[in-house]
Amino acid sequence: MKHPVCFFITLVCTCLLVSCAGMQTATIKRQDAAGLTVIVSGSTMGALDPEGCGCRMRGGLARKARYIQDARARGGALLVLDAGNFLADDAFVSKQALKTRAAYILKAFSYMQTDAVHVGGRDCKAGVDVLAGRGKKLSLPLTSATLQTAAPAEPLFAPYHIKKIGNRTVGIFGVSGEGPQGVTVVSPQRAAAHSVQVLKEKGCDVIIMLSQLSSEQNRNIARTVPGIHFIAGSSAAEAHSRPEMVGDTLVLSPGVRGEYLSVLELVFDNEGAPFYHASYRDEVVQAIVKLKAQEESPKRKKPLEDIVMTRLAMEEKLKALEAKNACRYRRVALDQEVESDPQMLLLVEKYKEEILKLQLASAGQTYLDPVPTISLEGLAVHERMRAARLINELRCRESGSIAQLAAKEPFCRNLGAMVVDRVKNGETDGKIQYGVLYQREKAQKKNSLDKPGGLH
Repeated sequence: MKHPVCFFITLVCTCLLVSCAGMQTATIKRQDAAGLTVIVSGSTMGALDPEGCGCRMRGGLARKARYIQDARARGGALLVLDAGNFLADDAFVSKQALKTRAAYILKAFSYMQTDAVHVGGRDCKAGVDVLAGRGKKLSLPLTSATLQTAAPAEPLFAPYHIKKIGNRTVGIFGVSGEGPQGVTVVSPQRAAAHSVQVLKEKGCDVIIMLSQLSSEQNRNIARTVPGIHFIAGSSAAEAHSRPEMVGDTLVLSPGVRGEYLSVLELVFDNEGAPFYHASYRDEVVQAIVKLKAQEESPKRKKPLEDIVMTRLAMEEKLKALEAKNACRYRRVALDQEVESDPQMLLLVEKYKEEILKLQLASAGQTYLDPVPTISLEGLAVHERMRAARLINELRCRESGSIAQLAAKEPFCRNLGAMVVDRVKNGETDGKIQYGVLYQREKAQKKNSLDKPGGLH
């Protein structure tokens, strides 16, 4: 008979080979299984354009639209969601401007064929009737499980949405911890528990909670409300590099200001089971391999029995993961690598034009388009609109904008031509504004030097 230690090591090696073979089989199985891709945005906070400096600029509805468009073109089951807080509550923006912003953002959601949009408490600042009316007109699925009328208690928006994608049924609901004056906010915990119960009864394979709660509140619901597969979104959390696993729930955040998207790739090979993130499984596999190396090393620092027991525990953890469904997660930066969708660029430009017209009208001024003496030929439609807006917005003198003074002053006419050229070259609004300001200051300095008693 072999020495007991040798026999024990042989048994360990055999178990490890079997378990590794199982790992490879499981990986191949998951690659072949049918899946679902989920794209989540959230907490855009009214940011319609990319933000940042130079090559580090991220976000923007046009890039988001293009990414989603490319995802659809690749084929396969796709679900597009927004976790809410899409409308920034800007104290310096008029009520009418806020309503206009809401209308255009909802148009953007509709254009991107968003499957469900969570209406957070802050989003209601534009008016519940405005959001509900626009959503109905656009056939846009707006949802909130926490916002209700005061008396009688009725949901302001659909408390949940059920989406059938292929042979999968996905249940989606949203929760928020705040609401505008006159609106009842149901306890997020109670709303989540009730929503999960209803969606389970309706046969949903996947249940997703869209959230405008804090990260700790999300974790608490994940711990105390079983049956939620994913909690997506947060009131302020940064974009997660990978989901956080809380019990059987994966918690994730796409961040704020629309700079990132959270992309989940789900694989269904264990019907009715919860999901795990594939990176966790990879970590467990790596730990098992390292423990095996320690078992074989003559310089091991721990007793062999302890190492083996740890490995066996890790293998049990691996089996538990294998009984679930796998998912992959990507945090997608909407940076310069993502092209812009021309139709969305046009929609955003229409919004900016309408806002500027409201501002000019409140000051008793008129938006000029076309602008006398300034040619906009050679520009694409959205570029032409952008150039006209900037020429109406940027001041040539303290007495008026480029558009107002171009017909009278050659300097203002030249500034307008410069704006057109820079729009054609794809410069940002900020860079164009700086260029106009620089030329104005340069001209003012020259004029002061030319005057008697000026600087020498």
